[in-house]
Amino acid sequence: MPYGSHPLLNPNYSSSDMRIRHEGIHLSRFEKTKIISDWDLALQHLRVCNDTNYYHPGMLNCGKCEKCIRTMLALLACGVLEKTAAFPINNVSDELVNEAVHLGANTIPLYDELLAPLAKKGRNDLVHAIEHKKDEFFQQQKKEKWKKRTIEPIAEFDKKHLKGNLKKLKNFAFN
Repeated sequence: MPYGSHPLLNPNYSSSDMRIRHEGIHLSRFEKTKIISDWDLALQHLRVCNDTNYYHPGMLNCGKCEKCIRTMLALLACGVLEKTAAFPINNVSDELVNEAVHLGANTIPLYDELLAPLAKKGRNDLVHAIEHKKDEFFQQQKKEKWKKRTIEPIAEFDKKHLKGNLKKLKNFAFN
């Protein structure tokens, strides 16, 4: 799923001092993480966090945002999270996943590929937390789809033909 970059666009971000290339398009994020998992220099200088509000001197990543948690889960699945100093903590709890992870259609595949490796590492607590987050996402999608099919047409009909009187009646009755 396209998400923030494209092999034909990325070279346009180059300058006279730096060349940008899109590499590894055939690899998933987890596969890319596995590639760097035995490269100590990369592990020590890995920056994934985009939330500058959480930046601290000497710390490359906040360890609290969704992107940090996702990367930490991948490093944990590779068995190298404890080897990097790029994050303020070297373990991930199911509570942290529940707090920080808010799945979207674009991030579900990124978490799906972590389920089997985490289970293989014996981290069923994290597998269950991710599955719970996926269930929440799909339930929300169902609610939104139901609202779009039922509530929105009624509201449109009310606005167009009943001059908002149905909404006024609802507000009066339930407030």
